[in-house]
Amino acid sequence: MPLYGSAHGVVPIATAQAWLERLLTLDWKQVDGAAAAAANLARRSGDRARDLPPETCERVIARLQSHAAPPGWIVRVREVVALDEAAERSLFGDALPPGLKLIA
Repeated sequence: MPLYGSAHGVVPIATAQAWLERLLTLDWKQVDGAAAAAANLARRSGDRARDLPPETCERVIARLQSHAAPPGWIVRVREVVALDEAAERSLFGDALPPGLKLIA
């Protein structure tokens, strides 16, 4: 799922899946941001051409649950959800000016 810009700019599924496989081998307690990266790579878009296979998503969900990840991270892998303001801030690294909102 692109953070911004066109859907044409996303990496191919095979690349995202390879990155996820690597993330799943890491010790998430030792690697800061690995769990968040996995949740964002596996995030559902609602587009079958871009969503990862269900088996991969289930593996990510199981790992997120065992890592006690925030429930919102698990939800975004399970179903298509719009990012809330806090999630946008964590992904973009800074807040938007007051009153300005990103729209899909």
